[in-house]
Amino acid sequence: MKDRAQEAITSFKETQSSVDLTTIFFILAFLVILVIVFLIVKNLFGGNSIKNKFFKIATSKGLTKEEANFLYKLASKHKDPLLMLKLKPVFEKTIHHYVETNEEVDNEFIKKIREKLGFSKKSKFLPLITTKDIEVLQKGIITILKNMLSLEGILHDKDEKYMYWHLSDIDRIHKEFLDSDVEVTFIRPDDAVYKFESTVEGIYMDNGKVIIKIPHSLNLKRIQRRKHARVSVSIPGKLGILKKYDNDLEKLHWIDVDILNISAGGAFICVNNDKVNEIKDEKVAEFSLKFKLENITINSKIELVREVKMEDHTCFGVKFTDLSTRYEEIILDYVKKKQIELKNLTE
Repeated sequence: MKDRAQEAITSFKETQSSVDLTTIFFILAFLVILVIVFLIVKNLFGGNSIKNKFFKIATSKGLTKEEANFLYKLASKHKDPLLMLKLKPVFEKTIHHYVETNEEVDNEFIKKIREKLGFSKKSKFLPLITTKDIEVLQKGIITILKNMLSLEGILHDKDEKYMYWHLSDIDRIHKEFLDSDVEVTFIRPDDAVYKFESTVEGIYMDNGKVIIKIPHSLNLKRIQRRKHARVSVSIPGKLGILKKYDNDLEKLHWIDVDILNISAGGAFICVNNDKVNEIKDEKVAEFSLKFKLENITINSKIELVREVKMEDHTCFGVKFTDLSTRYEEIILDYVKKKQIELKNLTE
């Protein structure tokens, strides 16, 4: 009797163990299937979601279906295709690669896309990103590197693939310049000194001018002439206007401003034209600027150092006059972080 009972208990345990293992197996198999289904759905619909968003943004910016398709084909190679529509560095680097790897390029087609995305507009206070940003008639020094001959040059014309520089120092074709490596150096007022290297791929005469044809370059070296590095931003701020009256009464008034670039030394701010009279009021005794960086409110007295009039707003270059050491460090860290982010996006 005892032996039968023992056998029954042993049999029950074995059955229970078998059931437990089977249950665990089915649970694991179910979880694996769920993961696979999730990945399939994400792959099928996640990509389409990004594509739909891409085309929605492209349409809102005025791109045609043909233009949007062209851009998406290039942008889909990036981790985040939407950056192609939002960041000029990403757009320019991608287009540069496309131009380099295709024999036939429709310059007008790409030019229209750039204009619609707002990437053709360049403020003279914002850094250049590529040689395509160089303005026609920009003067520079072109050095033939094999003999270190330096010549004055003027950018005569440009397209998506080439720049055409007029060598103003000479009046005849020097065939030895062909296939020569050159260094182009130019100064951009209110910005910096720029340098880049390229190779002469053509030389010809155009209405008595000697023109050299050189490819565009992404390796545009910017030599900071200012004491502090700066970055382009788009953040709201407040301009404090302190007015003093004859009875020694002081009144502080704040107006909204847009900050377009910033450094530890100052900023570039813009206001609506209807606020300019308040800034130029003869009773103004002092200015200050207040804004937020990294959720920290920064406040400093400022000096207006230059003025730029636009169609519907006026901009001012301002210099910080009593920025605390703590605030200066915050701005320096912010500028450095933004420079690293921009570099990572364009690599």
